[in-house]
Amino acid sequence: MPGSDDEAVLLRCDEDGSALILVSWPKGNLLAVCPECGKAGKYEQIAEQSARLVTGLLSEKKLADLRKQLGLAGD
Repeated sequence: MPGSDDEAVLLRCDEDGSALILVSWPKGNLLAVCPECGKAGKYEQIAEQSARLVTGLLSEKKLADLRKQLGLAGD
């Protein structure tokens, strides 16, 4: 049944529509990150409170490393 609590919803970037990925940090924090534009936000705020992504939570190097892990960046 559409709209039910059991229905899976793909979280997307509000800027470019890309599917968000979850990144886990050693202290257990989860970030929802757009692998295209690099905007990010705390997963709980994005998924549960419909918060918007923000720029600057990941450094350029961390974003480049993440993109490489996803196979989105050249060698």
